[in-house]
Amino acid sequence: MSSTNSNTNSNSTNKEIIWKVAGVIVPILCVFLTYFLTNSSAQATIVERLSTYFDFVDESMSYEQALQAVYEESQRKDELIEIFCKNPQNLVKQRITPHFLTTDHPNYYEFTTKE
Repeated sequence: MSSTNSNTNSNSTNKEIIWKVAGVIVPILCVFLTYFLTNSSAQATIVERLSTYFDFVDESMSYEQALQAVYEESQRKDELIEIFCKNPQNLVKQRITPHFLTTDHPNYYEFTTKE
């Protein structure tokens, strides 16, 4: 009789351990599932918002592709700013001054001498 009593005790101990392990594993799995679902939703929202702010970002892009496009465009603009800072007068003259206000335009005399 003592052997059946010890078997019952070991079975109940095993069941207790299994329930305790399941009680730890199930919430951990729920946390991971929630994280992945929330993360993908947040990334989709970020790509959608980026596509409204930047013409070169499309809603069909992945999160990584959208961030890469924004990064590359910002690098390109940084290079332009650096070029502008090195030689601001030429860029200002090229971008702002209309051609008919410059003396080196081929039709300068035509614009200035007409009556």
